[in-house]
Amino acid sequence: PGICRNGTCINTPGSHKCHCNTGFTLTPTGECKDIDECVVMIGICTNGRCVNTQGGFTCQCPVGYTLSSDRQQCRDIDECLELSAMCDFGTCQNTEGSYICTCPKGYQLAPNGRTCLDINECWTLTNVCLDGTCENTEGGFRCNCPFGFDVTPDGMACIDSRPGTCYDGFEFGRCIAPRSGNQTKPECCCTKASAWGVSGQCNLCPLEDNAAFDVLCPGGYGFIPDKTGAFSDVNECRVNPGLCVNGICINTDGSFRCECRSGFILDSSGRNCIDKDECREHGACGNGTCVNTLGAFECSCNVGFEPGPHEKCVDINECNTIAANQCAFRCANLPGTYRCVCPMGYKVATDQIHCEDVDECETPVNKCKYACKNAVGSFLCVCPEGFTQVGQDECRDIDECRKPGVCENGRCYNTQGGFRCECNPGFQTGADGKACYDRRQDYCYLSLQGGRCVTTQDLARLTKTECCCALSAAWGRSCERCPPVTSVSFSKLCSQGPGLTPDGKDIDECAIMPGSCKNGRCLNTMGSFRCVCDKGYKTDVDGKRCVDVNECRQDPKPCEFTCSNTEGSFVCGCPPGYVLNMDGLTCRDLDECTTMRHDCVGTCVNTPGSFTCECAPGFRKSRGNGCDDI
Repeated sequence: PGICRNGTCINTPGSHKCHCNTGFTLTPTGECKDIDECVVMIGICTNGRCVNTQGGFTCQCPVGYTLSSDRQQCRDIDECLELSAMCDFGTCQNTEGSYICTCPKGYQLAPNGRTCLDINECWTLTNVCLDGTCENTEGGFRCNCPFGFDVTPDGMACIDSRPGTCYDGFEFGRCIAPRSGNQTKPECCCTKASAWGVSGQCNLCPLEDNAAFDVLCPGGYGFIPDKTGAFSDVNECRVNPGLCVNGICINTDGSFRCECRSGFILDSSGRNCIDKDECREHGACGNGTCVNTLGAFECSCNVGFEPGPHEKCVDINECNTIAANQCAFRCANLPGTYRCVCPMGYKVATDQIHCEDVDECETPVNKCKYACKNAVGSFLCVCPEGFTQVGQDECRDIDECRKPGVCENGRCYNTQGGFRCECNPGFQTGADGKACYDRRQDYCYLSLQGGRCVTTQDLARLTKTECCCALSAAWGRSCERCPPVTSVSFSKLCSQGPGLTPDGKDIDECAIMPGSCKNGRCLNTMGSFRCVCDKGYKTDVDGKRCVDVNECRQDPKPCEFTCSNTEGSFVCGCPPGYVLNMDGLTCRDLDECTTMRHDCVGTCVNTPGSFTCECAPGFRKSRGNGCDDI
């Protein structure tokens, strides 16, 4: 006995052997020793603790675990399936060694962790069911709203949906600046208004950082929630027609913007279109004076400028106008004006329109060796008077004494570049010394009568030059005819032209011809004379005589009835029964009855231009203007 303890002894020839029990192992000494399974066996007692025992082991499992059927492992207990009454009103979720209770919205986990309890939101939520009454329900709550209020889409509050008055201002405890039309509180306060109210009330809109604002305008300014919970944009332009003063309101997503018409700009508020002072802009009118007006401006353009496409004063191209087309050559436009220009060789005349020739001979332009002769638009290099050109640029003296007709009535002496005359007795030279003029005085005949000279006492005694250059008919007792004005003889006699002496002095025709301008007054002029006629006379075509005016042919007629022309005047006449008035032009009726210019036996009755006779009662008219007894 005692052999093979914890085993079975098996006899063998001459000896024995031990067969150890389960959980024991044979040692070299032949004993059965306990096996520590917790050491030698791998993977036992998972999720638990292994405890070795004599000949075996046990697994100790923690809470949430239990021994497996082979008692070698700790398996997880699925409380959600294996235990009853788990997670009432909630959802059970198994976990390794435990479980989790998940409660739905409106519930919270009880302290035992196994039950979901209803939450009373009416107590736990802040500001729940504003403007209404909170009613707790299983797993939730319900807002009961008064009349005129609607539950918000999230069911958390009551929103005033009554139409009321929206105010854009609040000062000193009073609502001011009411908007036109009615608006709900969200439409009002979510569009940045100051206050809202119904029936004359004035309630301030909540500020943006206030919880009440988040309830009223959960989408922020510019948005209001609809009944589905979606946020819809507030059309501020519709709910507040007067939003943009003097401008156009354009709705945008969550807001609005004001656009101003031309001539207006937005002020700092972004809501008022104020007049834009275009005159402050540099050069608004250009060459003109800017006058600001409401929404626009006006330009008062300087002379020579006119309003352009954008009201700016632009230069008028006067060269395109009729006035500037008066330029004789070409028009040059200038800013605000124009000027006429002329081609080379010409300059603008004093009237600033026509072109007049430039006398290059008086300017340094000409380089003539001897003499310069001006030409139209140019000049020529010529020989001086009394010389003739020889070759290209040489001049030789002309012997004028060889020309026929030089120094008539005298002798000619050639000089360098000219000549001089020595006159016969009774003749003398003119101022230039190049002709001999008759200085004898004799009768001057202004006109001829029947082709003959008629001598009268009032004839003036003049030299032939004075007589003929004054355009008289003949000179001298021999009735020497004066040469025609267009003849060569007249040019020799009157070298300076009609009305002038050869030395260029004016001939006073009024003094030398007393008979000039009969029926008028003679006025001397340079080189001529003219007549200023008396009343009833007028000058003839050449202005040298006064002829009678036939007033009776004038229009309107001077006389009321008949007109008779007289020398220097006229006489008006009247028909029978009329006499002239004091003005000598009009006629009035002659009252034959008062002036006793009648032959009535009875009563005289005046009529226009005549008279009639009436007889007394008991008489009747007889032949003529008599009255016979009846």
